[in-house]
Parts: sequence; structure tokens; C-alpha cells
Amino acid sequence: MRNRKKIDKIGVLAAITVAVIVIILALVFISFPFIGAFGFYEILNGWGLASIDFFEDTFDNVLYFALFSL
Repeated sequence: MRNRKKIDKIGVLAAITVAVIVIILALVFISFPFIGAFGFYEILNGWGLASIDFFEDTFDNVLYFALFSL
């Protein structure tokens, strides 16, 4: 019975972690149009990640931002 409770706790923690990551990604995707390309460039520049490649496609911009913000 003890192992069952431990597995349940791990499952709950995994579910919470996934939910938090999904919420963060949703907020990033929702907030990106309001940040704008210039704001996004400033954020990347602050991290030393700004380059021409990041601005080829809007979806790539959002994807990179989501990945680097985690």
C-alpha cells in the first residue's frame, strides 16, 4: 500500500508540473502579439540571443521564446 501512495504522489507532481508548463506556454503564446517584435528583440538581446535567424518566422520567434523562458 505504501508504494501505491508514493506512485500516486509522483503522478500528482508530474501532472502539476505539466499543467504549469502548459499554462506558461499558453501565456507566452497569448502575450507575444502584445510584446511585439521590438520587445521580443530587446528580451533576446538582454539574454545575448538576438540574431537575424530569430526573426525569419513569427512562429519560430514564439517557439524560441517559449523554450528559452523555461
